[in-house]
Amino acid sequence: MNRPFRVAFDVDGCLIDYNDKPVNFILTTLRMYQKAGAEIIIWSGGGAEYAKRWAERLKLGKVRCAFKGDIDNVDIAYDDEEVKLARLNLRVPFKIIADIKTKGD
Repeated sequence: MNRPFRVAFDVDGCLIDYNDKPVNFILTTLRMYQKAGAEIIIWSGGGAEYAKRWAERLKLGKVRCAFKGDIDNVDIAYDDEEVKLARLNLRVPFKIIADIKTKGD
């Protein structure tokens, strides 16, 4: 039996900026994966409960929340730091997020 495509998103510096504001283009990407039927994992070094609080605040719907060290078998991971959590690890440099926000995100 095939498992669903799994995509993981870090909270701090990825889903939210360092002022606790949502990063809209990352949230749009997450919702695109949800619509395609992917399993979404929200994770944080701060723990699963922290990730869950942000998932609820951001109204992300059905997602799995986890501590960074508890993630496995992920296809794509988004983070603001270099990580090796998935088959494809995409770094979202915070400077780019800050630049986009100053231009009206």
